[in-house]
Amino acid sequence: MTLLTVENMSISLTGSGRPLTEGISFSLGKGDRLGLIGESGSGKSITALALLGLLPGSMRVTGRIVLAGTEVTNSSESELVRIRGSKATMVFQEPLSALDPLMRVGRQIAGPLKLHRGLVGDASQREIRALLHRVQLPEPGRIAASFPHELSGGQRQRIAIAMALACKPEILIADEPTTALDVTVQGEILSLLDELVTEEGMSLIFITHDLPVISRVVRRLLVMQDGRIVEDGSTAGIIASPQHAETKKLIEAARLVTVVPYVSERRGAK
Repeated sequence: MTLLTVENMSISLTGSGRPLTEGISFSLGKGDRLGLIGESGSGKSITALALLGLLPGSMRVTGRIVLAGTEVTNSSESELVRIRGSKATMVFQEPLSALDPLMRVGRQIAGPLKLHRGLVGDASQREIRALLHRVQLPEPGRIAASFPHELSGGQRQRIAIAMALACKPEILIADEPTTALDVTVQGEILSLLDELVTEEGMSLIFITHDLPVISRVVRRLLVMQDGRIVEDGSTAGIIASPQHAETKKLIEAARLVTVVPYVSERRGAK
């Protein structure tokens, strides 16, 4: 079952002839784990934002993006609000900037629960505590009553993941979700994402410049350079036999780190 189809997508600045990305095409099926990897400026993050119609008005998208049966590029903002969260959602690199600093954590999780699932009152509070427990945060009641600045970076990222899970999306997009974290917390977040995606049956798009990180959680890689996909293949195949110079450079940059292609003990490599 195909959940996302991207056909010949290009992104450019309004009034500029130079594309920021060009000719991007790929699809995502149920349960797929896809990685977008490339150096800063390669176009991977704006590609992800385009999938949810989150690009600023200064950028123009051409081509087709079909998400859960909805043509993103031709949809109104109200239509996009309906599918964001319920069909696909995004976890960003820096949770402190993604969370409202003036609002307690529980209220922030309550928003999407009300919008997409109609949960309010006691039902909402029970679900908030369950979600915080699900992302392995101790003392859910205390966490829910806290402001983001009162929590650590790892805790804030777990909260961002809990918010992403709140509406039971079919696709989880993770944009550099571990870059701002130290190595130990990074490993914990990666393990958590792997577990949640497997157990919830979600599809995953994981974006990073870090090959050792992405190789732990995805089965297929799209390597990007200068706004284009320059290599597309299985994670194991690309790591074992890279074809493009950009891919070889990324592997060389990771040469001091053990790069292990994704293998789930529960589901096996695909």
